[in-house]
Amino acid sequence: MTRVCDYENSKYRQDFWEGQGREYEDMVERIALRAMLPAVGDTLIEIGAGYGRLASLYDGFRRVVLVDYARTQLEEAQRYLPHPERYTFVVADIYSLPFVDSLFDAMTMIRVMHHLA
Repeated sequence: MTRVCDYENSKYRQDFWEGQGREYEDMVERIALRAMLPAVGDTLIEIGAGYGRLASLYDGFRRVVLVDYARTQLEEAQRYLPHPERYTFVVADIYSLPFVDSLFDAMTMIRVMHHLA
């Protein structure tokens, strides 16, 4: 069986990020993304988007697809993000993503690799 990290029904935002002393980690990831991502683009996908913590960094993209294995994380993102209509939320398994080749011109995947087989 392929290993999947499932945060379904977890309180990841509250238990791991908010008020947990991780401001430095958040800031470092934001600095790195700002330096590496193009300022503008057509379509970006974030794999393992969780509750959308970093989605504000993608404002230069026309379309943003947020993917996570846990439906409840994406539901939290819809509540957390301003203007959730700007995003497409997709519940999917990273091992079989439901997209055609070459659909995205940028991709991010933060804090996911260590969960993969």
